[in-house]
Amino acid sequence: MNNPRILVVEDEALIAANLVNTLTSLGYTVPEPVATGEDAIRAVKSQKPDLVLMDIVLIGEMDGIVAAEKIREIADIPLVFLTAYTDDQRLEKARVTEPYGYIIKPANNRELKATIEMAIYKHALDRKLRESEEKYRTVFENTGTATVIVEESTIISLANKEFTQLTGFSKDDIEGKKKWTEFVVKEDLERMLAQHKLRRQNKEKALTHYDFRFITKSGDIRNIYVSIDIIPGTKKSVASLMDITERRRAEEALRESEVRYRELAGSITDIFFAMDTDLRYTYWNKASEELTGIPMQDAIGKSIYKIFGDVPETRLAVEVYQDVIKTQKPRSFENEYHLEGKDFFFEINAYPTAGGIVVFTKDITERKRLMDELRESEERYRILTDAAHDAIFTLSPEGVVRYVNSGGAALIGMPPEKIVGLSLGNLYRPEIAQEFRENLDKVISTKRPVRYDAKFWHEDPDHITWLDAQLVPQLGPDGSVVQVIGISRRITDRKQAELLLKRFNEELDWQVRLRTAELEHTNTLLEAAIIQHTLAEESVRKSLNEREVLLREIHHRVRNNLQIILSLISLQSRNIKDQKMLETMGEFQNRIMAMAHVHERMCRAEDVSRIDLSEIVTFMGTSLFQSFKVNPKQIRLNVEIKDLYITIDSAIPISLIINELISNSIKHAFPQGTSGEITIAGHREADTLAFSIGDTGVGMPKDLDWMRSKQSLGHRLVLGLVKQLHGTIDLDRSAGTSFTIVVKEKE
Repeated sequence: MNNPRILVVEDEALIAANLVNTLTSLGYTVPEPVATGEDAIRAVKSQKPDLVLMDIVLIGEMDGIVAAEKIREIADIPLVFLTAYTDDQRLEKARVTEPYGYIIKPANNRELKATIEMAIYKHALDRKLRESEEKYRTVFENTGTATVIVEESTIISLANKEFTQLTGFSKDDIEGKKKWTEFVVKEDLERMLAQHKLRRQNKEKALTHYDFRFITKSGDIRNIYVSIDIIPGTKKSVASLMDITERRRAEEALRESEVRYRELAGSITDIFFAMDTDLRYTYWNKASEELTGIPMQDAIGKSIYKIFGDVPETRLAVEVYQDVIKTQKPRSFENEYHLEGKDFFFEINAYPTAGGIVVFTKDITERKRLMDELRESEERYRILTDAAHDAIFTLSPEGVVRYVNSGGAALIGMPPEKIVGLSLGNLYRPEIAQEFRENLDKVISTKRPVRYDAKFWHEDPDHITWLDAQLVPQLGPDGSVVQVIGISRRITDRKQAELLLKRFNEELDWQVRLRTAELEHTNTLLEAAIIQHTLAEESVRKSLNEREVLLREIHHRVRNNLQIILSLISLQSRNIKDQKMLETMGEFQNRIMAMAHVHERMCRAEDVSRIDLSEIVTFMGTSLFQSFKVNPKQIRLNVEIKDLYITIDSAIPISLIINELISNSIKHAFPQGTSGEITIAGHREADTLAFSIGDTGVGMPKDLDWMRSKQSLGHRLVLGLVKQLHGTIDLDRSAGTSFTIVVKEKE
């Protein structure tokens, strides 16, 4: 770009004039500068600059940050902030406007030009990148297949609309937030991560097509066929996903159907056989072989009479099977067979088919035996419960007594035979029956036992019998409650003891509440005292915060005024032809820059009362090397200071001392292109601060009485500043020139 147009937005007239002259001398076209945010917006519309150089703090109602946001809305041009403020909060607010750079006042010409050139170059690259991305995104969004761009970190950086439809998530939910691993079934994840890593190590060995299982937002599992490859020149990969779930389901259904058909007969554990309409066997499974000892090949084609003989159980089966064939309705019945000297009981289910019947036969011999044992067990249970002292009974879900032992009959005061068949309402007083009914309903609804303390009395409610009552559900084969077993034990003595304990606890609780109230009153008095103390602390803290804000604002104004002074010197220097005078003006500028940097560090530091000396020295050395156009390969700067903090009172004098001594070394120690080093070191011992500035150059003439020489303003300035700090300064001429300065200062 030839002669870019730079719009300057600055409310300090002298700074604005200096910027116009400087930018013009650097080869830029600079229209008339403006001083407000509103004027900046109008100038952008009318003059169409290539870059805006704007101060954050402007006169008028609109500051530079708001103006930058408005400019972004109307024009695609880079913006660079020029500011004396360096606090993190203000810079963070400015960062939202996406500036292309910051220039901190006071700024030198080299920094100004470098920042502007970089901003213009980066803006041009950003514009080309946006145009390229738009073309790429159009193709990406219209592929017709679910497609994503995946970063090396597994984050999905881009997803098209087909992918959002597949997952159920929106673009905002996916892009830059979700990893592709979140969409993969756990069992498939390890092999896919291995391919992800291999693809970035050796692309040729990684798979480009394979299947995996995909998890959607709703938790559905989808079968996916993926095509994936690395984007050339990057670590990113592009993946296209095809949903093959329905195809897989069809394949699986077909496979399962074939397996079920093939294994149906052989895998049935019950006896299973098929017969034609003449009751001849057409199929005979393995369970039939094991029960009868007759192989299937010997049974196929034979009639039922041939296999089992003309006996009553065979004739009963034939009668049922013929009825099924005739009516085409299934029948179920039980039958007893005598096989190999044993009696077997079977539950038989016969179903009609197009060519006869199929029969499922379940051996219920063991079930019959268990039922007999159950009847015997119930009889023993009745004997045991009748001998128990506790009241034991069984109820139907409707609350009708089915059984009661002698203990229960004694509690109610009626013979057992008169109790069985009665409901709760016939046995108990209404209030007792109501509580019993509620607990019975709870057992039936939850299918879980209930235990509670129940009151019981006949006529006189003052003579209460307390019972520990338990109701236990008994479930049927379908999981429903078929009856409830109740057990009640007398606990009257225990209940009376509990009532006495309750009265004692109530008395104790009253005493505790009384003492608690007394303690609360004491605590209230203490809290009031604490609140008064806290308010006093808050007042002091607020005052300190206000002083710190004021101090930072003062430092800002000082830096801004230093920028004005630099601008005045710069403007004046343009009319000076004497080279020595120009060098003198340059030295003044360096001294001002040294003071400005101290104020900048104070504004940025969390503790404005202390400044890191190593930061000041590093910045000052770098700035002076640039100002004197020193080749860093010829003269090297060594800073041997670490974690050395100095107070505000010492910061400016020490900075000026270091500025003068580094400048003298650069100007006088290395004549005619000689090389060497400049070293600045420092340390602290208790309240003593010692630092040295030395070089490996030609050294100061031995006959020069530098402390009394009136030729060097720099030396006189150094001596005056050391005296101001109540310190000492020593010169070592043994190897180059080295000054050691010691001052008293509390850390």
